[in-house]
Amino acid sequence: MNAMRNVRLAGLAALAASVLVRSTPAQAPPPAPAAAASVVQQALAVHGARWATGEIADWTAEGKTTTFSAKGPQATFDMTLTRKGRAQLQYVVKQPAAEVRLGSDGTHTWHSLGGIFTLEAQGHALQFLESQTVRSLQALFNYQAEGLTLRDRGQTGSARVIEAEDRQGRKTSYFVDDRTSTVTRLEFAAGEARDPFSGNMVPNVDSYVLSDYRTVQALLTPFKIERYINGIKAAEMQFSSVRYNASIKDDVFKP
Repeated sequence: MNAMRNVRLAGLAALAASVLVRSTPAQAPPPAPAAAASVVQQALAVHGARWATGEIADWTAEGKTTTFSAKGPQATFDMTLTRKGRAQLQYVVKQPAAEVRLGSDGTHTWHSLGGIFTLEAQGHALQFLESQTVRSLQALFNYQAEGLTLRDRGQTGSARVIEAEDRQGRKTSYFVDDRTSTVTRLEFAAGEARDPFSGNMVPNVDSYVLSDYRTVQALLTPFKIERYINGIKAAEMQFSSVRYNASIKDDVFKP
């Protein structure tokens, strides 16, 4: 009797296990980042391996910046854009009345007029700082050191879209041209706003279109950067010169 009872119990246990297996959905493995990493490596090879070797300590660019409205270009000013390390940045717009400075020393940010009226960078000003530091091409090309998680988001037109997410959960999309492997655009969502027509909440999208690539000190460098906020052109930078490893001092990075 005991033997028969044990057989029946074993059969019931096996049946329960089979039901459990059938009712538990299979856990899909996380997508492998190999394809996304391959696209980034191809882009790095085109843009210049020095971006990922630690050789580039700083850089500075000079040129013109133009502001735009829905009606077109509004005003053009001389500008300089300087970066050192991972997070130090100074953007100086030389307006007739006073210099406008937007920057970061790696710990604090600022948005100042003539070095007198100074605020902490916020909103669109802070987004611009991020586009040149934590969301920059240099950050993408050093994705392993930066701790970025890469995802292949497929094809948009003639570009492969690679999403990079950092340790703070910030996501940035990079558009890599199929033919040239150059990065032609980076964009990210910065909060949401209510659409005036549908009434739905939609993301605020900040985009930077990169073009006029030239080789400077063995690095492919975009000399033209156009900024679009929610699809409307807001600004354009056209560089006349770019220098890498210019031995920039820390005291450059102040309001």
